[in-house]
Amino acid sequence: MCEGAASFSLKNKGFVISRLPCLVLILLCYSLRSRCQITNDHPTADLYKNFLGHWTGYNESAQKGSVVHTSLDLVVTEEKNGKSMRFDYTYGKKGEKDFERLTRYVELRPTDAVMILRWKGEEKMTYKTDGLERFAQDGFGRFTAEQQRFLSQQKVFDRGTFELQQKTFFYKWERSTDGLHYAVTGVFALARETSATPTTN
Repeated sequence: MCEGAASFSLKNKGFVISRLPCLVLILLCYSLRSRCQITNDHPTADLYKNFLGHWTGYNESAQKGSVVHTSLDLVVTEEKNGKSMRFDYTYGKKGEKDFERLTRYVELRPTDAVMILRWKGEEKMTYKTDGLERFAQDGFGRFTAEQQRFLSQQKVFDRGTFELQQKTFFYKWERSTDGLHYAVTGVFALARETSATPTTN
């Protein structure tokens, strides 16, 4: 009886030992899956970080058949709730004809492939994006945003192309009436002056 018990014990040990590599593999896969799940649940943890700071450059816009070139100063901060950014634009210099200050709020939602823009005092505008999820993962790169709407009773297609690098921030807006042929309506080319600025109150 003791011999049988010993034999059974040895067989059980052999069973466990022979399957240890399988158990290790299962635990490893579970660990990797858990890490991936955490990453997917929080894809925008540092999404706004690389936008924040002080940028200077220029804006070129199409106005009445001609292109107007204006110097531009942009300060990007993150809203206190962390859901959006605040873009404070200063066009031109004080005392100049083209001097103007504008504020726009920008919210990026990679998992929904959506960008939401709102000029201060105006309604939100929602754009469908392409490449935003990859942009959120990398922190730098390029994505596009598109929207269809009616302007003066005519259907128009607006498309924005955004490219952010460590020291440069470039984006342009285009418009089409058929969704096929686009014309550039505005170009923004900026270089970084300083990094992240404090969160907006």
